[in-house]
Amino acid sequence: MCGIAGIYNFKKDSVLPQDISKMTEVIKHRGPDGEGIWVKNNIGLGHRRLSIIDLSKKGEQPMCNEDQSVWLVCNGEIYNSGKLREELKKNGHKFKSKSDSETIVHLYEEYGTKFLEKLNGMFALAIWDGKKQRLIIARDRLGIKPLYYCVDGEKVIFSSEIKGIIAQPSFKREVDFESLHYYFFHNNIPAPKTIFKNILSVLPSEFIIFPKQGQIQKNKYWQLIFSENNVEDEKEASRHLFGLLEESVKSHMVSDVPTGVALSGGVDSSILVALLSKYSKNPVKTFSFSFENDTSVKHRDFEMAGKIARLFKTDHYTFVLRPRDLIHSLDRIVESLEMPINTFAFDYYLCREAAKKVKIIFTGDGTEELFGKYWNHRLAQSMAHVLDYLVDKVDHDYMEKRFIEKYSQIVSERSWHFSGLYSFLQNDRKNLYSSFLLKKTKDYNVYDYLFSCFNQTTAKNFLNKVLEIDTHQFLANHTLTILDRVSMINSVELRPPFLDYRLVEYVASLPARLKSKQGITKYILKQSARRIIPETLIDKFRSGVTGPPISKWLLLPDLGRYVKQVLSPKRLRKHCFLREDYVNLIIKEHDHFKAHYRMHENYYFLNSSKNHTAKIWKLLMFQLWWEKYFL
Repeated sequence: MCGIAGIYNFKKDSVLPQDISKMTEVIKHRGPDGEGIWVKNNIGLGHRRLSIIDLSKKGEQPMCNEDQSVWLVCNGEIYNSGKLREELKKNGHKFKSKSDSETIVHLYEEYGTKFLEKLNGMFALAIWDGKKQRLIIARDRLGIKPLYYCVDGEKVIFSSEIKGIIAQPSFKREVDFESLHYYFFHNNIPAPKTIFKNILSVLPSEFIIFPKQGQIQKNKYWQLIFSENNVEDEKEASRHLFGLLEESVKSHMVSDVPTGVALSGGVDSSILVALLSKYSKNPVKTFSFSFENDTSVKHRDFEMAGKIARLFKTDHYTFVLRPRDLIHSLDRIVESLEMPINTFAFDYYLCREAAKKVKIIFTGDGTEELFGKYWNHRLAQSMAHVLDYLVDKVDHDYMEKRFIEKYSQIVSERSWHFSGLYSFLQNDRKNLYSSFLLKKTKDYNVYDYLFSCFNQTTAKNFLNKVLEIDTHQFLANHTLTILDRVSMINSVELRPPFLDYRLVEYVASLPARLKSKQGITKYILKQSARRIIPETLIDKFRSGVTGPPISKWLLLPDLGRYVKQVLSPKRLRKHCFLREDYVNLIIKEHDHFKAHYRMHENYYFLNSSKNHTAKIWKLLMFQLWWEKYFL
């Protein structure tokens, strides 16, 4: 895994090595093993290396072809590079290294931009074509690896992280107010926008061509279709899914450095441990953590992780996350995220500890969006059941439209009864925003955006429509963004085998009844798990998304004091975006319920409408972000 950066001046102004080194310096955590810079006239490419495959100097980047007309910088791993390499050799291409990235250079020579269709992996890359005088930047199909860019009319600047772009002295930092509104009232900032005005994200499966002259060309080389036309029975679907996952895990195992697994105690990470144990020569290293003052339900996940570790005889490492760890680490987490993101980022701590033993961590991420698990998936499933009973097409279409409207309203408002993570309601807007921010965001409506997402879906079943939206939106814009940042700040590469595009395409072809059945989420995945995990454990896997007990932790003196310091009127006044009195009211109401928590224990406190944990955390993450990037 690596970090890339570059500048292409459309005019003939030269790019200097120091222009590129400013960018690579601020992303050196992505590649502490080495730096490479190549500049020629008005183009410059930079690379930070985290050595994974071919640890020799021959694998260093920027990398070129034989006549130095094509130059590449790439962040990621290409899992089918071995097969592609053999095909290219037959066509006369010569290789100087064992690096999977060198395969891309020769693929581009052979197929032009169609080379992207042949890659199976996670990547963000840039290619300079000296003969055609054009720059091409691209991102993998699901958006596992990030890539950002900024065009100012005279040049394009790109980088694996936003830090690389804002490191340029010419860049003026400004908040994008539409994105800021989405932060407070939605679960992510929809790409290609970012929180910074004029900085955009390359979309998943997108490649952009910047020619010497003429219009910038944006193209897609892959589209995920939720065809739902798979007619396999449950047993055959289970077998097929397991086979694809097995092939994905084996291809992801290619590495010249130590690997491990983030073992959560869920079905997805447990399958990974089972498959890796089957094909590894040495015991698999597994990493699990629990939370101080945790609930009994969440602690059972930790116990299940231990059972899986013992079953497959892994080298198991455990640790406990405590409230004081948050206080000591939040500044670094916020800096790594680059945008305000409402997350507890507990994966940061796992990566930090695992980095002491391995350079690669396998993770089960992506299964929630593919198979269904979140609260909104349960809501969508209920709506889908009703629609299944409507035979008349007119009645069906009318009711589906009403459901889309209602679903969009519920999701945009983040009702407490449905989700404790996103709890600002639309009618909080006037209370939360200052008059300045109200004017800046008056034209933005999260509800309309969510409603429009349904118009772009290919699925027919209502649950599959929601899963399709979450795969394109929540997975790419939220989950994968967080995972990339918290892993790379610790110089660790995360590999998600469930996001092999062939496996994703297959799951998208399955009917919704195989994903969620009789209240069992990830149903077909659990059926596949029976092929390698004992029957007695299958039904004991957790069914909910777990995280640290922040509601409890905010009651503790140290964390409570920290929150009040960060969200003090003096610090809020520095940006004038939020109403100080309303923020103070939220904190006071939350404090008031300490007494009720002691009287009624967990249930009363955690289900109270005055439990402002989610609001406080969202405000905290925003304030820390603003101070980090604008003060």
